[in-house]
Amino acid sequence: MKLRTKFTASFILTALVLCGVTMLVATLVIGRSYEALETHQANSDFFVIENAVRGNIETKVALMSEYGKWDVVHDFMLGQGEAPVSETGLSSSLRFANLDLIGFFCPKGLKYGVVRDEDENADQLALADMAAAYDMTEPGWSQLMDLMKPGFMMNGIIKSADGPLIVSTMPIVGTRDGGSHVGHIVIGSKIDADFIAAIKRKTNIDWTLRAEGELGLVELAFTSGQAEARAYTPHVSADKVITTKTALFQSENGKTSVLLSSNTPRFIVASGKSSLRTLTLFLAISMIIILLVLRIMLEKLLIGPISSLTNLIAGRALPKRRDVIQQNQRSDEVGDLYRTYNTLQRASEENTEALEAAVSKAKAASVSKSEFLANMSHEIRTPMNGVLGMAQVMRGTDLSEVQTHYVDLMYDSGMALMTIINDILDFSKIESGKMELDPEPFDLHCALESVIALLGSQARDKEIDLIAEIESLRDRTVVGDIGRIRQTVTNLLGNAIKFTSEGHVLIRATMEDVDARLSRVRIEVEDTGVGIPEDKLGLIFDQFTQAEGSTTRQFGGTGLGLSISRRIVELMGGTIGVKSEYGHGSTFWFELTLETQSSKPKPVAEPHTCDLSGVVFLVVDDIALNRRILSEQLTGWGAKAYCVDSAEKGLAVLRGVAARGSQTLPIVISDFQMPHIDGLEFVRQIRADATIAATPVMVLSSVGSDDVKREFRALGVESVLEKPALTGAVIRALQKMVPASARAAMSPETLATNPALNLHSAQPEPVVTATAPTANPKILVAEDNAVNREVMRLMCEGEPLDLHFVHDGQEAVNAIRVAQFDLVLMDISMPIMDGVKATQAIRRLEAQAKAPATPIIAVTAHAMNTERDRYLAAGMDDHLPKPLIKGNLLAMIAKWQGQTSQATQTAQKAQASAA
Repeated sequence: MKLRTKFTASFILTALVLCGVTMLVATLVIGRSYEALETHQANSDFFVIENAVRGNIETKVALMSEYGKWDVVHDFMLGQGEAPVSETGLSSSLRFANLDLIGFFCPKGLKYGVVRDEDENADQLALADMAAAYDMTEPGWSQLMDLMKPGFMMNGIIKSADGPLIVSTMPIVGTRDGGSHVGHIVIGSKIDADFIAAIKRKTNIDWTLRAEGELGLVELAFTSGQAEARAYTPHVSADKVITTKTALFQSENGKTSVLLSSNTPRFIVASGKSSLRTLTLFLAISMIIILLVLRIMLEKLLIGPISSLTNLIAGRALPKRRDVIQQNQRSDEVGDLYRTYNTLQRASEENTEALEAAVSKAKAASVSKSEFLANMSHEIRTPMNGVLGMAQVMRGTDLSEVQTHYVDLMYDSGMALMTIINDILDFSKIESGKMELDPEPFDLHCALESVIALLGSQARDKEIDLIAEIESLRDRTVVGDIGRIRQTVTNLLGNAIKFTSEGHVLIRATMEDVDARLSRVRIEVEDTGVGIPEDKLGLIFDQFTQAEGSTTRQFGGTGLGLSISRRIVELMGGTIGVKSEYGHGSTFWFELTLETQSSKPKPVAEPHTCDLSGVVFLVVDDIALNRRILSEQLTGWGAKAYCVDSAEKGLAVLRGVAARGSQTLPIVISDFQMPHIDGLEFVRQIRADATIAATPVMVLSSVGSDDVKREFRALGVESVLEKPALTGAVIRALQKMVPASARAAMSPETLATNPALNLHSAQPEPVVTATAPTANPKILVAEDNAVNREVMRLMCEGEPLDLHFVHDGQEAVNAIRVAQFDLVLMDISMPIMDGVKATQAIRRLEAQAKAPATPIIAVTAHAMNTERDRYLAAGMDDHLPKPLIKGNLLAMIAKWQGQTSQATQTAQKAQASAA
């Protein structure tokens, strides 16, 4: 995190903490003060409502209490006189006092009553019998009448079926006889919406009065205006809008309750919260202003200079001389920092100049190294061409057995040296970034079979099994650089054979479709060799590195093969790796994602399908992997395969089949090298047993000795195949062994037209067997090296070819000027005029004379792809690398016999059009 970000985050955090603390304190102190003030206001409102209700009742009591002192009422209650309705004006009093009933009660009960009954017009009052209007049998009335003793006065609420009713009682005493008690006057008012609204209009306070519980009588005990004299405890509750204060009045039995409540809007707390929000906003704005001021000061005095210095050090900005001088003149720590930077900068510039000079020298050395390697390759290939060429020529002469052995040693040593040269050259290409891929469609199965066929003899010489599990790739065409893939597989497989002294080497290939266009190919090479120590696994793909220093001396090699393989795989966008346990072998693998094609790269016949339905095989091999692969292969052709791991078990199976009287014995496919009883002894015992002597046998051997083959043939075994046995060889052998009825799909015609079964098609790329043309083509050979000229002459000796030799490029141009040739074999590095300049001069002569372009083949020891492209761009038509191989030389001559250069014809047409 940068300093600017840290300061900003610290300021923001400080501001948030200050605002939070201030808000918390304000809420706890000021907020509570507002809440206390609001509670006080709620108490005041409740007190006002309480007084208003009490005052309403007391006013009505005051108006009606005079009736209790009238003698006419007193007399009426004693049964003397008529009802005092008209005389006392009870009806008018009912309306004036806004009462709903007036009742006169004697000790025996209701004497007379007047009620107000509002009809539809709501303005006419009718006198009615009170008992008819109110059910005096309800508990509330009964409780009230039980309390009517002399001198009894009460304000209360009767909860009846018709609703709550406020009632007040006053004694009737009159003025005669000393005011003797004769009964009570009871007045009542219904608690309805009008009653609530009337008091609300008077007090401007929202309030409610409601009765709960059972029917009964509840006394309203606010007989005094002082809070300490109240017989109830108010309860306060609040929500977001109002504060409600409630007083609870209960009957003596506690079953009837009356709740008197006042509702006070929470204006005070709302105003307090608004004030707190305003305060918080003010604090926030103040903190923002303070932060901005501090930020500007820090940016100017500290962060800005440090950031500028950081950019200067990181090279993201050019130093401004005035700013640097200004900061240098500061006397604080920032000034010290800038002065230290200037000192380090001067030292860094001096070091940079020295490093740049060193880099320039290194680049020049790298270029010189690449040029040296290329020149070295050419200089070595030129004499090697003579050595290997003469060795090939000598092979064709009449030599003794010892001489033939010496020539073979000379040729093999030369080819080994060429392998080392090629490794060094490939490494040079990779180091200089000049290695290029040449993708083309090819059959991956055939490519792997060619490598297996090439290295099979090495495995046989060491008497180890070379096992191939590549059938899943059959008939799959991919697009890639076949040469580089072969090179990688050859490196891995060759190393596995080299470092394995016993056991087997397995090559396994699988293909998985990524999408409709791409597939992921994985190739594994597993061996039972010496293995690799765990601490060496990370270095095994480095150049000039092997698992142990002694390995190079024991097994040979430059240590470049795996490094080159890794670079090639990475160049193709793949991955490569190794799994190994020291002393127990290794597994090298690489994966490539390649484009797939539905069609074959060349028009070929449909793949051969071997039909072995109903044929029974007995596979005898002590290696489980060999048994599994053979079993899967035979089962895929429709046969039934039974496997055993020893010759003893194989004999037991055959004798068991014969004992059951079977007319047809299974075909035996046996390994040669097995413990206890080997393949040769196994066949001897089969032939010695009359019951199974006719068993057809095929032998797979890791030993390519002719003596072994002769011994097997003497025992009637015609099919002795060397491991790894390719599919085509196996099918051809089965064609001879399986009865025709069981191999309808294995006709000779089918085998002949299936290239997958043709071993020659699986041979390595460079050697192509070809015959020279029957005519005598006239060939010009430009070669400055006398040995190479002699090698080429001897290679073509006996062929119907007319060779003409010249020593340099100028002589080649002069020869073309005076004679017509069918083909030119042009060396590149020659004195006076090299092959490229000679080719360009020849093409100019042909263009001027409007003559057909003569095919020109570059014969060179230069192996770089860029060099080959340069030759083609100069007007050459093909490329033949040194050292020359006779078959390749004759094939190239046959390829271009009677043809003209297509590329140069196109160039001539373009020049003619331009002219």
